[in-house]
Amino acid sequence: DCTRFMWAYFLTSKDQALSTLKEFRQKIEMEMRMKVRMLRTDRGGEFTSNEFTKYCKENGIA
Repeated sequence: DCTRFMWAYFLTSKDQALSTLKEFRQKIEMEMRMKVRMLRTDRGGEFTSNEFTKYCKENGIA
C-alpha cells in the first residue's frame, strides 16, 4: 500500500507531462512492484488532453 507516498515532478514545459508519467509509472512498477492506479493533478490542460487521458485509461490509472 503506497497511499502515503507522494512524488512531485517539476516540468520545464507542459508537453513533458505524458512522457514524465510514462517514466514515473515504469520506475514505480519496477522498483516497488506495484501498479500506479491513481494520479492527482491540478487538472491543467496537459493532464486533460485526449492523449494523456487515453494513456491513463488504457493503463488503469484514475
